[in-house]
Amino acid sequence: MRRVEVTRRDALQARTGPTPMTTPPGGRRDLEVGDTEALAVMIAGSAFRRHRARAPASVGAVQTIAASTACVALAALSVFQLCLAFGAPWGRFAWGGQHAQVLPTRLRVGSAVSVLVYAVFAVVLLDRAGMADLLPDGFARPAAWVLTAYFSVGVLMNGISRSRSERAVMTPAVLVLAVCSLIVSLGA
Repeated sequence: MRRVEVTRRDALQARTGPTPMTTPPGGRRDLEVGDTEALAVMIAGSAFRRHRARAPASVGAVQTIAASTACVALAALSVFQLCLAFGAPWGRFAWGGQHAQVLPTRLRVGSAVSVLVYAVFAVVLLDRAGMADLLPDGFARPAAWVLTAYFSVGVLMNGISRSRSERAVMTPAVLVLAVCSLIVSLGA
């Protein structure tokens, strides 16, 4: 099969025949009027290029919004966990609601560590969404799927918590994270 280089004007001429106004003087055309196979290849290739040019932008925009939303949620949870680590009396909202007020030392340390874990989660989601390039190429994709699974289990665990406060606040928060990480994971 020979290589075909045509313009839209050439494609129109191939369908309708040459016209004096659209034929360039001394111009070269590789597409002949009866060459329907080359025309079909050219049109299909052009449609494919137009589709490929638009798809990543829309997918990228959705991934960007999802990753940004997840990062805002993770930042809010980080502030919450830092407050718990420094002694805020919000124990009923975290760690199964076992402690209604100030958390014991071991759970306060756990809250402090969770802030670092949330930062790693944010880096994974930002990298997978193409908003950062901090991780090795083959790491972000499976890591984003691991986060999706982790947040999905978190929705279940927070949903069955004995603490009514934790169920009311953390279940929707983790659901947002699960959906956002799913969107980021599914992205191109």
